[in-house]
Amino acid sequence: MQLERKSVELYPSEHFQNSRPLKGCELNNPAVITYKQFNKKPIENSEKFLKKVQKWTAKLDIEFVTWNKEQDEVVVKVQSFG
Repeated sequence: MQLERKSVELYPSEHFQNSRPLKGCELNNPAVITYKQFNKKPIENSEKFLKKVQKWTAKLDIEFVTWNKEQDEVVVKVQSFG
C-alpha cells in the first residue's frame, strides 16, 4: 500500500504490474476512503471548493460521498483498486 497526499494506491504499479488480484478478490473490492486534512489552506469559497473536489473525483472515476469542512475530511467510494 502506498499513501500520499490525496492518493491511496493499494497495489502500486511498480510492485504489482502483472500480479494484481482480480476485482472482487483479496483486497481489490469496493471501499470507502476518508481523506483527513484534505486541504492545506483555509477554504474561502465552500461552493467552489466542493465543485473542485467533485471534478477531481469524477476525473478519477470514483464516487464523491461527502465533505466535512469543519473536520477537513473528504469521503469517497472506490469500486476497486485495480
